[in-house]
Amino acid sequence: SSSSSSSSPSSSSSKKTKEFKERHKFYDRAFLKITAGAGGDGHQSFVTDRYGNKLADGERGGDGGDVVLRATATKTNLRFDSYHVKGHKGENGSSRDRRGGNAPPLIIEVPMGTVVKKVSRCQ
Repeated sequence: SSSSSSSSPSSSSSKKTKEFKERHKFYDRAFLKITAGAGGDGHQSFVTDRYGNKLADGERGGDGGDVVLRATATKTNLRFDSYHVKGHKGENGSSRDRRGGNAPPLIIEVPMGTVVKKVSRCQ
């Protein structure tokens, strides 16, 4: 009975050590699927002028956000929270000729000296 109680703390200790090593593991290669943000939807609406003519009143949606890789000295490896990165969506257009707003760029920090290549098999 005493041997089973002494093995329990050591197993939890080894589990914590394994989790620590996994969190701090060095990644020197990563395959990311990067997709720019989608543009906003246009708005179709019409207004009637004082002569009874229908005129187009809607506007187009905003542009989708870019995905930018920025080299930084603070990042030391290529570990990411997600390996499928998608830019932000643009705002939708609306009536009264109001165009949708453009989405801000999504900035991904990578270590200095990172080489980026396009790999078509990741589609």
